[in-house]
Amino acid sequence: MDLLDKVKQTIKKHFLIETGDRVLLGISGGPDSVALLDILFRLKKRLKFSLFLCHLNHCLRKEAEEEAHFVEELANSYSLPITIAKRNVSKIKGASLEEKAREVRYRFFTRTAQEYQVNKIAIAHNLDDQAETVLLRVIRGTGLLGLGGMKISRPLKNNPRIQIIRPLLEVKRKEILDYLKEKDLVFVTDNSNKSRIYLRNRIRLELLPLLAEYNPRIKESLAKLAVACQDDFAFIEKSAFLFLPKILKRKDKKVMINIKEFLKTPKSLQKEILRLALKSLSAKPLSFSAIDSLQSLIIKGKGKVSLSLPGKLKATRLHQDLVLSCTNS
Repeated sequence: MDLLDKVKQTIKKHFLIETGDRVLLGISGGPDSVALLDILFRLKKRLKFSLFLCHLNHCLRKEAEEEAHFVEELANSYSLPITIAKRNVSKIKGASLEEKAREVRYRFFTRTAQEYQVNKIAIAHNLDDQAETVLLRVIRGTGLLGLGGMKISRPLKNNPRIQIIRPLLEVKRKEILDYLKEKDLVFVTDNSNKSRIYLRNRIRLELLPLLAEYNPRIKESLAKLAVACQDDFAFIEKSAFLFLPKILKRKDKKVMINIKEFLKTPKSLQKEILRLALKSLSAKPLSFSAIDSLQSLIIKGKGKVSLSLPGKLKATRLHQDLVLSCTNS
């Protein structure tokens, strides 16, 4: 099966694109997004959907202007509409550069999606990216949610009408490079992907090749692990929702957790209940270790005890309740 048919099969199996959909493709000009552009362009008449492009210049590398020009010319060669924007991510205060770039990028996707009135945003993550993501989260520390890696489709935050889709998530990077060579497609190369400064790059360039000596199909194994964890987590999340009415109560921009009822729940659901409580407070997601500390406060704490957590979040354990408050809520 060639790559075009493989991606078409993935799209149909997971209902990623349906008749009448309007799809926005985020394109960097790199090999993955160029391959996905060509594939979606070839499929759009067969699957009867509309295709639009967008590109964001993060102003992080000297080649960024040239890449934006390359992408514009590429869009013209396919006669597709494109929106190109520029944002100097390095000048934004706050989180890590990677987190800031991601946040800015998704805000750009959201605005452009509204501009073109699309209902799907396609991103060119592949199976290798998934394997790297799972390993990265294992190294940093994670739970079942993190082990699930990237979903092949999910609602866009703050606008569930729009779906993020990843048609290449079941495709290995080698298959993509072979496709580009076969179709004689030109793409740009991001030299920062070779820098060992970044942990993800070291995972790709050093750790995965080492693990491949133990299992030549390590990338496929990690991708299968992600899917299995997604399925298991979906069950846990659904089960946790059933307990919320007895446990959670909102009052004056605070969330009250009934400690007695919380302790009655299966331990396997407790962290997810806490995650959902934080989500209802509109707090930023906490790390696995932070939620673990929150769980310990409920289980082991006595009397009135407070805990400060990332994201301007505060937890106070009273005799009957755990009170969660967030200055961002």
